[in-house]
Amino acid sequence: MKRALVVGAGVAGSATAWWLANTGWDVVLADAKEQPNEGGYLLHLDETAVELLRRMGLAGAVRAVSGPSPDVEIRWSKDRTSQIAAGPVETWLTRRQNLLGVLHDHLPTVVRRRFGSALVSLETRLDGVVAQFSDDSREPFDLVVGADGIHSTVRRLIHGPDENFVYRNGISHVWIELDEQLPNGRRAVIAGAGSMLTTLFPYHDTGTTVVCAAMPLPGPAPAPEVLAERVGTSIRSLGPDMARIADAAFQARPALTRFAQVRLPGWSTSRTVLVGDSAHCVDPLSGAGAHAALLAAHSLAHCLEAETNLAAALAMFKDTVHPFAAAQQQLTARLVEYVAETGGRRRLSMLVDGARELGRLLPAALSATGRRALSGVPVRSGDKRFSAA
Repeated sequence: MKRALVVGAGVAGSATAWWLANTGWDVVLADAKEQPNEGGYLLHLDETAVELLRRMGLAGAVRAVSGPSPDVEIRWSKDRTSQIAAGPVETWLTRRQNLLGVLHDHLPTVVRRRFGSALVSLETRLDGVVAQFSDDSREPFDLVVGADGIHSTVRRLIHGPDENFVYRNGISHVWIELDEQLPNGRRAVIAGAGSMLTTLFPYHDTGTTVVCAAMPLPGPAPAPEVLAERVGTSIRSLGPDMARIADAAFQARPALTRFAQVRLPGWSTSRTVLVGDSAHCVDPLSGAGAHAALLAAHSLAHCLEAETNLAAALAMFKDTVHPFAAAQQQLTARLVEYVAETGGRRRLSMLVDGARELGRLLPAALSATGRRALSGVPVRSGDKRFSAA
């Protein structure tokens, strides 16, 4: 039986371990953390993510720890508002740790978990790859899957330093969870007031509001109270009905992350492959992270089963997932950069560049197969393990 090491027990890694185990691989799931299913903010599970979870037999379990995606209210100012209904398609919001808990509980018992021991090195040989861990143990594998996030150890060992492949634009995310409910009930608010893109989501089971504000912070991070003041001021400008939310934001202790996307020319070598944020981090603001992670896990297992030659299978995998990931990266980056940029000439340049990038996607959009790839729709297969149940 072929052996696979999956490094990283997040959404992409856990789903990859499940799919590989269910298609005949002997799988070890490793993570440097002893409890990798802790922490994280909201995840959006769109139609494709829900369908992939259903194929894994997880729709009911995930729905039990999720809430329906809300309608959206877009406020560019207190006087400019538009409404977008969630629509008839079932999509959910869930917390990252809740989804990971469900995924970990669903892993087949044959998947060996190796938590609390970090990967140190990889030695590629003709007949496989040997992984060495921080506890000085070594194990041989036929394939190593790097699903260990934006600061991937696997990517660094194989492809080099992060700065060669991580795109940053000086935008940062300020995350706040508030013990206040949005005034309009089950509705998300997206605002572009000033040089800040702010998203406020109601969370279904706690009556709280999760705020993510994207703002330009090219230098060192300001003090938490300064960040809280900026976010609170932005929320207050949205109208008097947001006063309680704004007041809570002023008193909050926000967390800060940096806008980052992984743009990597190649995702694999002869016996290693990257999935999820390790290969194609889109950025949390896209709302497509769970979609991309679950799509990558499913697609990798499908390609490995459809193509017996490992190199060809890994190339097929990238061809399957890359169009969706690249399109989401460009759309997300251009949106936040446009909102955060205050200069008219610079904004015009961004629009021109964005149109040029979208033009490169046009040939793919002209065929049904290309449109499916750009939309990140899972591959079709007659194999019951990949077709809808």
